[in-house]
Amino acid sequence: MLAILLVAAAHQLDFAAHRLDVAAPAQALAIRAALFELAAATRALPAGMTGDSAAKALYRHVADRDALLDVTRFPSEVDVTFRGLGRAACIETESMARRLEGSVVVQLEGYATASDCGGSNAMTWRIMP
Repeated sequence: MLAILLVAAAHQLDFAAHRLDVAAPAQALAIRAALFELAAATRALPAGMTGDSAAKALYRHVADRDALLDVTRFPSEVDVTFRGLGRAACIETESMARRLEGSVVVQLEGYATASDCGGSNAMTWRIMP
């Protein structure tokens, strides 16, 4: 009986892990989209804007996520940290959004390889208009 329960528990864990792996690409795409939005919004802000005003203007692009904005170096740089990312989401996001280039450069800090992704991750990107 115990063996049957252990097998059932293992299958449940396997199914849960598979569900998380399937969700990871969608989460990575959503973060990548948010980074593009933040980059465009940061570029559009007037250079003379105060940090508090810049934070309020930018926060709406990440309000639905567990994210922190650091505008202490605005207008030359804004940092955004997405917290609570699982290993699969970290790997997917690192692959999809390591560096985004255009009129604004968005660069991931750290996470040089997939092995840098742990069970729970806080990933920071530097947005440089």
